[in-house]
Amino acid sequence: MDSSSGIMVSSLFEIAHIPSISPLATSVELSTTLYSHFYRTIAPDNWRASLLADMAQFFNWTYVAAVALDDSFGRYGVWGIEKEVNTRDNLCLALTRFVPRVDHFQMVQKIVLELKSNEKVKVVFVWLYGQYARVFMEEAVKQDVKGRTWIFTDGSTPAAPFFRDARFADILNGSFGILPKAQCSEPFKKYLANLAKRNFTGSTNPWWTEYWNHLDNKSLDSLRQSFPNNNPLANSPYISYTIDAVYAFAHALHNMYSCKEPHGLLEGGKCPPVREKKVMGKKLHVYLKNASEFADSKGLKQGT
Repeated sequence: MDSSSGIMVSSLFEIAHIPSISPLATSVELSTTLYSHFYRTIAPDNWRASLLADMAQFFNWTYVAAVALDDSFGRYGVWGIEKEVNTRDNLCLALTRFVPRVDHFQMVQKIVLELKSNEKVKVVFVWLYGQYARVFMEEAVKQDVKGRTWIFTDGSTPAAPFFRDARFADILNGSFGILPKAQCSEPFKKYLANLAKRNFTGSTNPWWTEYWNHLDNKSLDSLRQSFPNNNPLANSPYISYTIDAVYAFAHALHNMYSCKEPHGLLEGGKCPPVREKKVMGKKLHVYLKNASEFADSKGLKQGT
């Protein structure tokens, strides 16, 4: 659930006091009181804005531009950069432009042309993701924009196709991006390997054996204890945050069902009423707020 999806889902859930957790939604908008039942296991975008400003000052980039998607993710990201710029010396955000979510091709052409014409701007923060980042970079190649350093946020991960496309090699030379810290989960890798072995062996899926043999020269027999190091399913930087989100819900539910009065988290030490497989969103919200095993080390905090 990314920022846009998180806002839509959380707005609906908020009416019924149903909590939600996202391992992907980073928009600072979700930190407002409008989304009091929203949680996330990943840090919000204000740290990204601060990091970009730190990078600019470290490399003595005094004149930068920002191109972002015209949604909560992009706008709050750029506003965060502007806030950082206002508190720092020798750093100017000379140009900010937003790419619309629909009918964006003409606007992308205009933005790229403007960047190409403004030769003073040597560094561009790219706050885009998915097809928007791809279309933007394709247009930059088409217009032969040179001499720029492109800094990508985690919306455009190294798994994006244009990072591996030879057409973009020249324009991306010297550019880099930022990603949340990836924490490898060996148990999860083993689980995926065993799941693949159990569900996809045999004649019903003959392509599966060919796939593993082609990928890093791994055979199905070798997957019992390990998973290919370059497999995106196992190495996405968001895997650990997704696992944290699942565990947060699991621990909260476990604590609700195993609650013994007077040690409950409700007023007066009472325990929440639980029956069969039904729990009340308001009560689950209380127990999620006290998921202390994630609050400090993983960043799971209400509206943060």
